[in-house]
Order: sequence, then C-alpha cells, then structure tokens
Amino acid sequence: MYEYEEVMSRYRKKLFLDTPLKSGEDTTYLDLLEKQDAITRDEQVIK
Repeated sequence: MYEYEEVMSRYRKKLFLDTPLKSGEDTTYLDLLEKQDAITRDEQVIK
C-alpha cells in the first residue's frame, strides 16, 4: 500500500465526537473543540 493510500483510508472512517481519543480514556474529541464563549488564556492572565 502506498503512503497516500494509507492516509486516505484513515479519512474514510466515521468519527463521532463522543468517541474517546484512545481506548480506555475519558477524553473525547468533543472535549478538544474550542468553546466559543470561553475566556482565552491571554484574557485570564491579564485579569
């Protein structure tokens, strides 16, 4: 299998936001998304 085929085959898999990043972990893909109303680190440091 060529390298590009391997990369493209990974994009064919379905990804659900509530899927754990790794087997046995509690962190999900949804946890990684940025919250629009969250205070940024820069804003937290300034306060």
